[in-house]
Amino acid sequence: MMVLHVGPHKTATTYLQANFHAQRAALRRRGWLYPATGERVGVAHHDISDHREHLIAGQGSAHADLVRIVEASRKGLDVLLSSEGFRRWRPRHYEALRQIAQPHDLRLVYTLRDPVSVMYSLWAQAVKLGGTEDLPGWIERHQRKNERSRILNPLIEIEPMMRRGLPYSFLLYDEIVRRKLDIFSVFCEEILGVSGLQPRRKADANERLPIEMTEFIRLLSARSLHLTGGGALNIGESVRYLLSDEERRTIVETVRTDGAAARRTIAVSRQTPELLALEERLLRALSAQMRPLPTGDRIFRSEPDSWTYYDGAALAATPAVAELLEFAARKTAPDALRLRLAHGAKRLLQGGRRLRKRLLPTQAI
Repeated sequence: MMVLHVGPHKTATTYLQANFHAQRAALRRRGWLYPATGERVGVAHHDISDHREHLIAGQGSAHADLVRIVEASRKGLDVLLSSEGFRRWRPRHYEALRQIAQPHDLRLVYTLRDPVSVMYSLWAQAVKLGGTEDLPGWIERHQRKNERSRILNPLIEIEPMMRRGLPYSFLLYDEIVRRKLDIFSVFCEEILGVSGLQPRRKADANERLPIEMTEFIRLLSARSLHLTGGGALNIGESVRYLLSDEERRTIVETVRTDGAAARRTIAVSRQTPELLALEERLLRALSAQMRPLPTGDRIFRSEPDSWTYYDGAALAATPAVAELLEFAARKTAPDALRLRLAHGAKRLLQGGRRLRKRLLPTQAI
């Protein structure tokens, strides 16, 4: 068996990947291989999912990684791979993987989470990556799209997966939270058939920032050019690594106190006809593949939500906040020495992973 955990984003994917990687030895003893082939992200398999055309061509780094993985699995091991990028694959890529993975059968695992919660979390994540859209605009845009929004309608991604003819399982994020279970332990037991394995990594690299820091980063992105791609740090990473703990605490407290007049709230309902109809369609089509099995007729949260945000113009006009923005812009400017060194360190880390894989290929498996 080869299991592909495909995410999606904001469903504890980073937490799962960190624990799959931390528990590689224990998983291997239980018959599951979680390869350590990641270069861009050491605990996941984005380098395979990003280069899906390598599988079609029969050559390239992703193809070579998969060949080594399948060869290593011939010692009686099943294989687990995890990357959100697998969701973008087309049938021909899965067919190419099927040919490489023989005699393994493929199974996809997708985590279903309340779309309203995902909408907020993805906005906050977009800001950390350099997005400048405010929260009301983000919500209005996706609500206007309605069922055409990939965030509010997961069936846009799920229905093509179902047509690929592959077995699939759906983890219920909100059901797991309701039962106060750990999603890593649930994944291991329900998907891998491995019981009793506990998480070793508690911290999530994508942990939600205070809204004050999220809004500060959004304003910082709007006034400053920041590099992306090629191993560069995004603006969220720049703030995290180039500002001290004390400086970040000062930012949060200053935005909260001096910027209080810019604070706003927005209410969002989970009882709209569209969301209720979506839940009904998902239950009707997928209930047999849901894990854990739902206990009622709801799989998502039902209560309304109220989110805090800050009016960007009013916040930027606050003198104490404007002063901190100027300070942070200098420290995270693309030509700042510390940022150039941080970019270099990140690229060096990724290069070290590539070199290790070439010199010690068996250790990466």
